[in-house]
Amino acid sequence: MFIKIRNLIIVFFLYPCFAWGTEELQGYLLDQYEGAVCNSGSPASYYLKKQDPKKWVLFMQPGGGASSDESYRKRPRHLKNSLLKDIGQKTFKAYNVFDSFIANNYSTIYLPYCSSDVFSGSHTREIDGKKVFFHGKIIFESLLKEFENEFRNADDLIIGGSSAGSISVGMNLKKIADLNNPNIRFIHDGYWLDETEIEPRKKMSKAKGVLYGFPKMPIDCKDWSDCYPSKKRLSEYNFKDAFIVWTVDDHFRRSENDDLMMNSIKEDINYFGGGVSLSRETPLLMGRRKSNHVLLFEPSFYQEVGGVKIKDIFENWLNKTKMQKILINF
Repeated sequence: MFIKIRNLIIVFFLYPCFAWGTEELQGYLLDQYEGAVCNSGSPASYYLKKQDPKKWVLFMQPGGGASSDESYRKRPRHLKNSLLKDIGQKTFKAYNVFDSFIANNYSTIYLPYCSSDVFSGSHTREIDGKKVFFHGKIIFESLLKEFENEFRNADDLIIGGSSAGSISVGMNLKKIADLNNPNIRFIHDGYWLDETEIEPRKKMSKAKGVLYGFPKMPIDCKDWSDCYPSKKRLSEYNFKDAFIVWTVDDHFRRSENDDLMMNSIKEDINYFGGGVSLSRETPLLMGRRKSNHVLLFEPSFYQEVGGVKIKDIFENWLNKTKMQKILINF
């Protein structure tokens, strides 16, 4: 009985509350790339389902980040270890946004988050007498290398993630641009710097907690606020297509002027062509949440807001239809 309960607890840690699909992605290790390791030192894993060879999605898991030795210690095991190598998870069941990727015939890669550094570090620390690897940047770049040929030649290449996975896009944008594929689109689910968010983030750029997770800044950013996903950041590389989820009540917001934020995010979502932004009065949707932070990776993906399903809005963007691609309820 104890073993069954323990296994059930592990399942709940590995997956958020969601509606399970029937499709599975197969697990692989990045063990042929030097340094592509989790905090634990084990090779990072990724999960893949090949479908249309010209349509690809790379989606990265959310999970916050470590801002000190103590916060690192408190992180769940599955966010520090290789799911395949350390925990033995051989497959990944498609759920929530992954259902849409698979149903619409995208070759789909899920990159678990196991480096505590928003996929942006390349350093090590000694914690409790053990060497801890913050190698998220190396993991991400290794995955791009593993699928370089497929990504360069894709007719549709979507790269993104939720929360930390969204931030990762901004941090690694130069490497993504180096693929030289004009067909790249992005998903930013639960992290975006609208115009009002830039100054508060700039003030935090040299904070100890920020520098703990990723002390070395990308060469194309003057400070860390330059690296976060924003209209300015994507426009530097002439990217113009993204699906953005950034709600007024998001508890990671640092700006205090809701009215200016709402005007700014409306402009950004309309500019990039797809996305969802919800008012502060919107009830909390399904999922584990303090706010409506992250909507695609959670079961909120299937919910309606004002009679419109978030899933339908997203799939209209995914499939480049002429139907509604934007849901803003303020």
